[in-house]
Amino acid sequence: MICISPWFLLWRSVSAAGEIFLKIVRTSACVECGNCERVCPTPEECNGCGLCVESCPVGALKIVYSEEEKALLHEVVGWKTVLGEYKANAYEPGVQEAELMKEVLGAYREMDCELRDVFDGYVKEENIKLEKGQRDCLLKALEAEAHGYSAIDNMIKDSKLEEITVSQGRVRAYGRGKGWMDADVEFTNPEKVVALINRMARPLGRRVTLKQPRVNALLPDGSRIHAAIPPVVEEPCLTIRKFLETPLSPDDLVGGGVIDEEGMFILSEAVKQDCNIMVAGSTGSGKTTTLNALCTLIPMDQRIIIVEETPEISVPHEHCVRLVVNDALGITMHSLVGDTLRMRPDKLVVGEVRNEEEVKALMDTMLAGQGKGSLCTFHALSAREAVARLRGLGAREADLNALHCVAVQRRITHKGKEKRVITEIAGIVDGKLKTVWRRK
Repeated sequence: MICISPWFLLWRSVSAAGEIFLKIVRTSACVECGNCERVCPTPEECNGCGLCVESCPVGALKIVYSEEEKALLHEVVGWKTVLGEYKANAYEPGVQEAELMKEVLGAYREMDCELRDVFDGYVKEENIKLEKGQRDCLLKALEAEAHGYSAIDNMIKDSKLEEITVSQGRVRAYGRGKGWMDADVEFTNPEKVVALINRMARPLGRRVTLKQPRVNALLPDGSRIHAAIPPVVEEPCLTIRKFLETPLSPDDLVGGGVIDEEGMFILSEAVKQDCNIMVAGSTGSGKTTTLNALCTLIPMDQRIIIVEETPEISVPHEHCVRLVVNDALGITMHSLVGDTLRMRPDKLVVGEVRNEEEVKALMDTMLAGQGKGSLCTFHALSAREAVARLRGLGAREADLNALHCVAVQRRITHKGKEKRVITEIAGIVDGKLKTVWRRK
């Protein structure tokens, strides 16, 4: 019987002759504190427990893998733990654990049964005894590799995170109220990142290839992803934008300091009066969050048509149709906005207006009296800049009167912390911009 303990798996290796040996080296950082000698249960002969490595206060004891072992970890695991402020709670397998995972995953792909059953069956057949809790850790790691999101699986489930990025293998997270943090995991195999990207994009029938090196997609929990691979970037990169499971309400925006009661009253009345409303702001300023909150003010019996590049707008209305851009099929935002003219909406909601064709389609829709008001998002840092950009994208002076209200949202730093706030609300009357509310 083979008895596999956690430290055995992390620090031991098996030679070609079957001999078990330990490969630990002492670096120049050693301060000769004696901790390693004190914790060693078998000072006469190393038994591979690894307590010496764990107890070293300065990290002077280092594990050295052979080239064969490095290749195995690179192929099966593809990431390693590093120092980081954010704890990803990912289980990093050792060499023999990685070998076990490779065998189980290979068998699972060829069998029509549950991963858990394949794992338990393989362990029993090979007469492998696992320590308490080790089975659960290994099974969780297998699930993350087979069906989840590898080292960042737990990060994606963390509702306190707004953004997760992978760049040059390094993983970073943006936490609500905390800002950017380095995660304690790092991808060492670019192919694992590409596989992770394609696993995320697969539900929408998308993937990254040399001919299509960029992708925008959506995870089952509503998170939005953007990814790119060479030759667009040097190494595969991934950005995951997470959203709240329950959209914020107007009261939440007021309570969270995004806007005061007076400003919220103006926006609420604009929705009730069927005005065409634009929420402008920079990337990550919270435009979509505010748009979602305003959508909750739309009467529940109205028909809403949503047009987006990647689904991220969430409304509670039952009578809702979502149209999504598909670049591969040549379905553009411009064509979808045009389609809404024939769909009799009460409200049209456009995820983001970006180019000349989309501006023209939106203006045509507003001028046609489409529904009872339209809502959209737009990139601009002020109401004046928003109007100037619209003009630059082909909007005629007379057409601008169709846009009744512009709310501007920005990211600001207050007492060392970043906040998202609405800074101004402006109206357009007779082609002239008039500020009706400004943040105090």
